[in-house]
Amino acid sequence: MPSMDRNVKYPHFHGIFEGSVLRYVVKVSSLVMLLVLFIGYHPGLVDFDPQPYSVNLPTSFEGPLEINEKLSEAEHLFTGKLQGPESIAFYNGKAYTGTSDGQILEFHENNVSLVTWTGKNC
Repeated sequence: MPSMDRNVKYPHFHGIFEGSVLRYVVKVSSLVMLLVLFIGYHPGLVDFDPQPYSVNLPTSFEGPLEINEKLSEAEHLFTGKLQGPESIAFYNGKAYTGTSDGQILEFHENNVSLVTWTGKNC
C-alpha cells in the first residue's frame, strides 16, 4: 500500500480552497446573507406603503403623437465618416459623440474632429 500524506485531504484543491482562506470566505458570505435576510424580513426597518399607479393611455395618436414622416426627411450628416456613433452629448454649445471603435469626436459645422481615443488602441 503506497504511503499518503495525512495532512493533504484533497491534493487537487489549492489556493482559495485551503483551510483558513476558505473558512474566511464562508464566514463573510454567511454574514452578508444574514444581513440581507435581516434587513429584508425585519418589520419596521423598511417602512413604506406602496400605492397602485395607473396611466391612461391615449385612445388614438393625434396632435404630437400623430404618425408622420419627419425623421425620414432628415439630412444624413457624416455618412461614412463615423463608425457606429453611440450617442450624442452637448457641452458648452458643442456636440460630441462616442463611436464603437473608442473614439470621442467633436462636431464643427460640417466637420468632425477627434478629441481623444479610449480603449486598447490609445
